[in-house]
Amino acid sequence: MKKSKKDGNQDPEVRRKEKQKKVKEFKDTGNARVLIPLLGTMMKMLLKGAQTQRDLAGTVFDTFIGPAKHDEATSMSEQTTNYAAAVKRDGKGHKHGPPHIWAAGGLLKALKGRGDKVGAATAEKIEEIWDEVDKMSNEAKGEAFMFCRLDRTYNGDTKRITLAIRDQDWRQTINKAMDELKWDRKYGRAPASFMERDMQQWVETLLTEK
Repeated sequence: MKKSKKDGNQDPEVRRKEKQKKVKEFKDTGNARVLIPLLGTMMKMLLKGAQTQRDLAGTVFDTFIGPAKHDEATSMSEQTTNYAAAVKRDGKGHKHGPPHIWAAGGLLKALKGRGDKVGAATAEKIEEIWDEVDKMSNEAKGEAFMFCRLDRTYNGDTKRITLAIRDQDWRQTINKAMDELKWDRKYGRAPASFMERDMQQWVETLLTEK
């Protein structure tokens, strides 16, 4: 099936050439129709930004890189596998909740078993978090752990854990434990979205095309 020109997966060079063609047409003929896709992109980006601002207000994502064989990574992987098996077994309408709460459970389980490595004070707080989470409904767990995922990295020997935890005391406790376990915590701005990159291409093309 032919891809739409609006498809974000289209070759970036193809998109760039299309923009150059439209900008040249505009500059040669004064055809204002070239501004329609540009304005459309601007409006979509503004709306998307407003939605994202509402969704992520007060949310902080933490990313950790560490050995794939660390207990935290293996426990999360096991729980993710268990979730998939449970959903397959029980089918549509299952009551196991979203997959990320199982990954979060795997992480907490691993941290709970590493008390000798994270220090007594942190280990005690991890136990308290574990006990509180254990009493929660799946919906409440999903609110507490808004995002939790284990991913592969380009290096097969490492894994990436990404977290978004609503309670800042919990977040600080888990981050401290991960630091003690030598997980490398990453900081920085998230990569630009497709619409941001598309907008940047339009601006660059308008400024450089002769």
